[in-house]
Amino acid sequence: MWRYIKSAFLVSADVPALGRVPVNILLASGFVILGFAQPAFWFLGAAVEATLVTALAFNPRFQKYVEAQHLQLAKDDAGSKRQGLTGPYPVAFARVSEARQQPGYEMQQRARRLPQPADGRLHH
Repeated sequence: MWRYIKSAFLVSADVPALGRVPVNILLASGFVILGFAQPAFWFLGAAVEATLVTALAFNPRFQKYVEAQHLQLAKDDAGSKRQGLTGPYPVAFARVSEARQQPGYEMQQRARRLPQPADGRLHH
């Protein structure tokens, strides 16, 4: 549940000139600034933020969105770990590994194992 609340507070929107802007943080900052002029805005801001974050965090559609993001991050992390496994090996091993994945690799290996004539010419 904490993940949904955190994601609801940090939800951001795409703004053409600014990029991704965290809406709730911007709204909370606005209420904090207005609260210095009139302290009632602090209470109003706290109520608005609590309502918005709670409504968003308990929304089943938003929860599915957060789960999808979490699964995508886990998938990306697994891919980077898989890439990291070949990191400590020398470049030659990486090239061999890539070559083995190419089509026709097995046929090339079998052809190399065939006996070659002594003069290097093929006889029919």
